[in-house]
Amino acid sequence: MCDDVYSDLANAVVQQAVEDWQNAVDTIRKMKHSTRCHKTQIVNSAKRRKDDCESFFKSQWFELLTNLDGRQLLKDLKKRDKDRQKAKFNKVNIAG
Repeated sequence: MCDDVYSDLANAVVQQAVEDWQNAVDTIRKMKHSTRCHKTQIVNSAKRRKDDCESFFKSQWFELLTNLDGRQLLKDLKKRDKDRQKAKFNKVNIAG
């Protein structure tokens, strides 16, 4: 029972890092074309969050929390993000 609780917590930490990474990448992409006055602060914050997540995926702590290969996870996240952007681009071109 106790192992399940720790496993669930570890999985939640990893899942949150995945979501944080994706949100940071999305924010950086969206702000690229923004005219907001605080754009630089928002982008810098998102880049730091992205970098922190990437460091976490490559860390010993990540290895303690999960049996996943953090470097492979990061590679897969980047590929998934690239595929998402391609699909979004193709959808816009077909609709346009």
